[in-house]
Amino acid sequence: MTESNLNEYISRVKYSSDGDAFHSLIEAGEEAVTLVIRAINTECSVDQFKRLIEVLQEIRTMSALAELRQLCLMNFSKKWELAAEGLFYNNPKAASRILVELIVESSPVDREAKTKVVAELLASLEPQDSSTTSY
Repeated sequence: MTESNLNEYISRVKYSSDGDAFHSLIEAGEEAVTLVIRAINTECSVDQFKRLIEVLQEIRTMSALAELRQLCLMNFSKKWELAAEGLFYNNPKAASRILVELIVESSPVDREAKTKVVAELLASLEPQDSSTTSY
């Protein structure tokens, strides 16, 4: 797939939640990662950031995981939460370790908020108590 095509798909996802473009980017895989990151690093709203993170979280490659990790280096914000969720969705086992390491390195101001988000993500992994399941 050409870079021009990938950029067109990225634009369609970023500005309109285009499902076909979303799936084309996921299918492009590794080819799309750098271009998606470039789009994320341009000015974008929280909603646009979220849609682009959703693409990255579906691309199960080491570079996508590394880029999601890199995004988790930012200060706590809604975008940080989205990046952490994307990292966690992409690879829960690696994300658990990575996010704990990043929290330790965070500023004291960010540490509490980031810890809360990570605790919620980790709790979502725990098996549900079958006694509370209704049928």
